[in-house]
Amino acid sequence: MSATEMKAEVESHLKKKTAIESILPANILIGPFYVSTDGVRQGVVKKHRNLANAVLELLARKLRTQAEEVSMKFRNKLGDLIK
Repeated sequence: MSATEMKAEVESHLKKKTAIESILPANILIGPFYVSTDGVRQGVVKKHRNLANAVLELLARKLRTQAEEVSMKFRNKLGDLIK
């Protein structure tokens, strides 16, 4: 998965989180019944926020690994030039 695809994935989860917060009410009145949907609402919002954070953490690890590889190659080339 490329960085661009990961960014799109994060944006998708954050948009879904925002949509759920604005669409799903905390409580619903159905006839004589008062139904609290806040627990479900907060659970789904938390799920999407956690998924977005997980993708960002994965991207950070991937970029850190790439940076370490480039740094190692640079050190090797620098060592060859000094010899």
